[in-house]
Amino acid sequence: GVVRASHMPKMDLVGTADPYAVLEMGGRSEKTKTVKGTLDPVWEEEFRFQVGDESEDLVITLMDWDRMSKDEVIGTVRVPSRDYM
Repeated sequence: GVVRASHMPKMDLVGTADPYAVLEMGGRSEKTKTVKGTLDPVWEEEFRFQVGDESEDLVITLMDWDRMSKDEVIGTVRVPSRDYM
């Protein structure tokens, strides 16, 4: 599951961020809720993906939601299949 992130960079003018995570694997995508105004978001959300190919990595992209402009990428991590199988 997606539990939390901590010590994130300041993304907004007020010195916080509005983070959410996007999980992608095998052509499927899932998104956590947006936690507004924090650098230490807690999601505690669980997602299930059907693994069709054991060589598929799980890609998690942390995003910052923005009301007036395009959401910004904070960072991306690729989790090799051997770490979640």
